Amino acid sequence: MYETLLFLHVLSAFVLVAVLGIYWAIYAGSSSLVRLSGLAFPLWGAASLSVLVFGIWLAFDVSGYALWDGWIVAAIALWLVQGAFGSQLALGYKKMTAGMAERPTLSAHVVATAAVALLLIDMIWKPGA
Repeated sequence: MYETLLFLHVLSAFVLVAVLGIYWAIYAGSSSLVRLSGLAFPLWGAASLSVLVFGIWLAFDVSGYALWDGWIVAAIALWLVQGAFGSQLALGYKKMTAGMAERPTLSAHVVATAAVALLLIDMIWKPGA
């Protein structure tokens, strides 16, 4: 069970990073990729939710981890940040596809990227574990 949960958790994180890459490519001026934002929008939400669900499930499944461990609490806090700013990007690009809005701001991209990067660092090195 552990291997399956870990695989799904890591796969979800990979999808998050891939969608973030698409958002950066669109922001950098690749207007042909704007059409992908329709696909990226549901992928961001599904991957974001999957990362959280499988991560918490892993915390309960592994006897050495507890949900209140510092690195897990930090991961949940970073998940909230990436979720908020990633959703802002997803909605912004979805509206941009419909011609209703300008592209999302650089600061939203930077904060979402930093939160995802810190989340990955936290998951890999598990500080305090």
